[in-house]
Amino acid sequence: MMDLVPDVTNTTSLSLSSSLCPGVRQREVVSLHVGQTGVRVGDSLWRHLTQQHLPPRSDPTPRDAMFSDAMFSDAMFSDAMFRETSGGEHVARCVFTDLERGEVEEVKRGGHIYSADSFIADWQDSASNYARGHYSIGRGLADRTVEGVRREVEKCESVQGILTTHSLGGGTGAGYTSLLHWRLRDMFRSKVAVDFALFPSPQVSPIIVEPYNSILYLNSELLYCDNLTVMLENESLYKLCSKLEQIELPCYPDINNVISRIISSFTAPVRHPGSHSVDLATIQTNIVPYSRLRFVSANLTTSGNSSSIADMTTASFSTEYSTLDLDMPKGKLLSACLLYRGLVTAGEVNTALHKLSSLRTLKTCDWVPCPFKVGILNQPHLTDPLATSLCTLTNHTGLETTFDRLNRKFDKLYQRRAFLHWFHGEGMESDEFACAREEVAALEQDYSYENNPPSFDFDRYRYKGEDSEDSEDESQDTNK
Repeated sequence: MMDLVPDVTNTTSLSLSSSLCPGVRQREVVSLHVGQTGVRVGDSLWRHLTQQHLPPRSDPTPRDAMFSDAMFSDAMFSDAMFRETSGGEHVARCVFTDLERGEVEEVKRGGHIYSADSFIADWQDSASNYARGHYSIGRGLADRTVEGVRREVEKCESVQGILTTHSLGGGTGAGYTSLLHWRLRDMFRSKVAVDFALFPSPQVSPIIVEPYNSILYLNSELLYCDNLTVMLENESLYKLCSKLEQIELPCYPDINNVISRIISSFTAPVRHPGSHSVDLATIQTNIVPYSRLRFVSANLTTSGNSSSIADMTTASFSTEYSTLDLDMPKGKLLSACLLYRGLVTAGEVNTALHKLSSLRTLKTCDWVPCPFKVGILNQPHLTDPLATSLCTLTNHTGLETTFDRLNRKFDKLYQRRAFLHWFHGEGMESDEFACAREEVAALEQDYSYENNPPSFDFDRYRYKGEDSEDSEDESQDTNK
């Protein structure tokens, strides 16, 4: 295999960035949590971030209405995720929204660090119907939600992106979220959009019409948005939770905690200054080779599961630590972003990537000189200062199997036209299902094409110059 990592003395060849420096104000990120799953994951995320940016408290139940300014220290406070109100209180830069207010009210009653206008909900449920969330019920609430996000963005000095958590199986997570993304894209076209989406699991599915909702959502995203989508699965998260937390029978709060750790690792370079940190735009630029191939899986490993940085790096490309059922040896790596946190040096990372490039199980595309984008954050973890973690975002052609599995489930239902009358009753037509299926099939073919590309004719695209063009004209005249 070709040498993927140049010499360590040249740090720029290792793709180490220095976008954030001490003393420079951090660029903000606004979070949007949609639907039952998105709200639950969002609440778990902000609890996790609160532990990192707040000093220890003597109160064993720190879910008060607000946290006072005295509880923050300058070194721990993050302008990227929190903002200070006129009363000196600090609140999260987020919006919780759902068509049914049960989960939203539960989070709101818990207090925490949310402002009063962070919660936007209605009294009706989407009934697991994409059409109800996108066309009928969702349109009445979308204006209020978009306005809430706009107010949060206006309170930022230099917002760099919007982060969304939701699922694809439900009507709110799929239909309502696609409507919000479409509206927000027109308003914030120059901002980075990152989407943490819970995809249907291979075997376990709590919703029968989940394939319909997922395919329709993917069609809307491919046509109207350009979000970087981090794919998650409950089955893979269940295994990852058992591996990281050493829990034999994880429940949904445990899985949400793992998702929170992944998002926390993803946003750590934004929240903490560092000489080799990366921002959202840098991650998106280096991990999305084509506009349609913007779906990635996430891997999370820690020093507790590996003995060295090299072993931790190698483990981050295995299925055991992935959020998606992805078979790495069968496909090719398009690009990957490795976000280290802890006591890590550039030399250790360079050695680890050299070891990784020598593995036969990891295949890379020939047209990518160096598929690794590396970010190093030396800010230690608050709970364990000696711990080291690695969050890896992987764009891999093996995602073809994920979309193929989803298409097959869709076809089984659509061949019998099962459950379609519920969608028709909300204003959808059958042609929308057929068009959505073709669009996702084309996405599957895009990944398949990169896995087995045809031979490239370099002579066809080679610049020949004016002399060559004159000689071609002369040869054509001679032939005449």
